[in-house]
Amino acid sequence: MGIETSKETSHTDPLMKAISAGHAAVFVTGNIHDFTLVGDEIAYRLELIMDQLYEQGFIVIRYSKSQGGRIHRYSSLNPKDKQVIDSRLNAVGLLPILNKDGNNTPEETRNFFRSVSRLLQLPASEVKPIAVVIDYSEHLAPAVQTSAAATDEHTFVAESLHTLANAPALRKSKNLLICFVRDGLQNILLNDMHRVDYTFPDETQTKAFINKTLNGLDANDKPQYGPLEKGLTEQDFARLTRGLRLRDVEAMLREARAENMPLNRNHVLEAKATSILRASEGTLAVMSTNLTLDDIVGLEVVKGIFTIMSQKLKTGDPTSPRSVLMVGPPGTSKSSFAPILAAICGFNILQFQNVKNMYVGESERRLRLALSLVETLAPSILFIDEITEAIPNRDAHGDSGVSLDLLGQLFKFSARDELRGKVLLLGASNVPERLDPAWHDRFIFVPFLELMPQEICLLFGTFQRRMTGKNTLDPQDLKLIESASMLHSKGASPRKILDIINHALLFSANGNLNADDILTASKDYVGSANPMAVAYTSLVAISLTSFYSFLPWSLDSENYIYPWYLEGIVDKKTGEIDRDKLHKQIQEYRKHTNL
Repeated sequence: MGIETSKETSHTDPLMKAISAGHAAVFVTGNIHDFTLVGDEIAYRLELIMDQLYEQGFIVIRYSKSQGGRIHRYSSLNPKDKQVIDSRLNAVGLLPILNKDGNNTPEETRNFFRSVSRLLQLPASEVKPIAVVIDYSEHLAPAVQTSAAATDEHTFVAESLHTLANAPALRKSKNLLICFVRDGLQNILLNDMHRVDYTFPDETQTKAFINKTLNGLDANDKPQYGPLEKGLTEQDFARLTRGLRLRDVEAMLREARAENMPLNRNHVLEAKATSILRASEGTLAVMSTNLTLDDIVGLEVVKGIFTIMSQKLKTGDPTSPRSVLMVGPPGTSKSSFAPILAAICGFNILQFQNVKNMYVGESERRLRLALSLVETLAPSILFIDEITEAIPNRDAHGDSGVSLDLLGQLFKFSARDELRGKVLLLGASNVPERLDPAWHDRFIFVPFLELMPQEICLLFGTFQRRMTGKNTLDPQDLKLIESASMLHSKGASPRKILDIINHALLFSANGNLNADDILTASKDYVGSANPMAVAYTSLVAISLTSFYSFLPWSLDSENYIYPWYLEGIVDKKTGEIDRDKLHKQIQEYRKHTNL
């Protein structure tokens, strides 16, 4: 098939490389609980690590709070080796603690770590070296900041691990101490240990894994996994699942076989959304859309900008924009543009949710996890809607500095130029004046203004087609022109116009929409927008626009139909803005808003 097989051997495995480099105390985090390919075989990473240590001549003792302690592959040892090892473990008081059911008492846990500390500092010259592996270390020595108060047991374990990791006798003994821990949950005392991160699989590894699973046969020479639907190629499947754990990919194929149904694109996308939500601990949601640029009425300049951006992004061009902020009044299609841009680029698009947490330090950890996954799932777009509400500025108070820490992480993330063409930070804001000033140097600002009456006439037909599958409306119909002018004066956004079309369909005869129905619904619409607030937000958006070519009238300044609030501010012949008048009008309209 021409696919390069991923071989995670002792030469490429990051933990084995760290051990070969002489690190005796290591804490391991990242994508630990996943499958990996070793040659042509699928292996579970944790068991693979245990086997690799065993094959390198280590006696592997594995311990967790729930399972207690046990010796890896003890039954495979010859009687003589067993006798020597048992004698050595008994000498430090460890043998009675091993092979016991989990849920050790606090005193048994203390005894285990006392014994391990003595054991690992003894020279390994007479017997094989020892590797002690601690599973789920965060349960035994949690980060103090995520716990109401560290118990005596937690403190004892953390201090024991810290002392042992820094003991010269450990390095001399040729023994190993390895702690597996979820990223960000490690006790600060573990930070002196050498850190190893297992990353999520890249597209090459995913392709190799998919090829292996789809061609694998069971003992009866039948396919082990369900097939892909006709038209969904292995390459398409790999691209759709890039960045996911291999175990998530395997689960999709296993479920397809169990249901006796070929795996199709929709199933993949649904499973992917669930996997990302789970892997991100609920901090990221996957966005999708059936809309295209053709479904967006007006905003011709914005469409052109995003088309050019998408051409750069989908080729991974390092000159691609890094951070873009869409600014303008509510309901001007900013949120609709985000998944459309992702679809054009072929990027994953992810949106923040539930990043903040009540526990001190947990919000920062969750944000680190989310940003790490966004990068892992590259090429991707991270969309932050209503960014001024989602991310407070540096004047935020009352959260013990959490907002500042979150903001600092995002500032650093947005400034990473090596992610150009791989990850786009895309934001939207109705009130950009609330944005922390530091963002002004990081974002490219693109304005979204409300639709003019002639554009609303076109929008009626677009919404009719979206809801009924057909467009029978004539945008030149005088009743539609009257409706559009009326709705514009009432400050109806595209989102509200969609509601108005729904309202018209509710009372139309046989569900057949016509101009009379729309005019009736337009008259029935009360209107709630404050024209001054719309004008204010639009003028602020214009004042922040990064480039003249991004302005809505840049394509044809003389024939552009300017909204009322731009009268006297823009030279209609040249398109130039009188900045002094612009700022005076902003201050004037601000008095009439509820900001």
